[in-house]
Amino acid sequence: MRNFKKLMLYSISCFIGLSVALIGYNLVNANSEKETVSKYIVTNTDFIIPYNMQPNTIIVFDNNLKPKIEKGDYIKNQEFLPKEENLEKNDYFEIYKGMKVVYDDKGELNNFYYVDKYCPSGYSLHGEDEHQKN
Repeated sequence: MRNFKKLMLYSISCFIGLSVALIGYNLVNANSEKETVSKYIVTNTDFIIPYNMQPNTIIVFDNNLKPKIEKGDYIKNQEFLPKEENLEKNDYFEIYKGMKVVYDDKGELNNFYYVDKYCPSGYSLHGEDEHQKN
């Protein structure tokens, strides 16, 4: 009988521990799902630039200003705010041929790079026009 009581207490404590762990897991996932509603940057094309993508994503725009995801992807189940809720003072951006959009290792928008034949990498933060001014 004593072993049965120990077994019951052990079973109940395991059940409670598992329940607490599952509740915590569901709370974390519920919050992360809410965070997939993203803001974005409106551009001079039909494409929007999300503030968040999968980590280390790289998007390059072709000669027709169409985006090509070279590395990474969108976040699963990502939704975007309606335009009127998204727009802020600096949320408009002009896309150029060959422009590269880079996200960091957290998936946050890192920078925009412009084609620049004067730089060894072929890209710079300021583009060829700045080199031609100097």
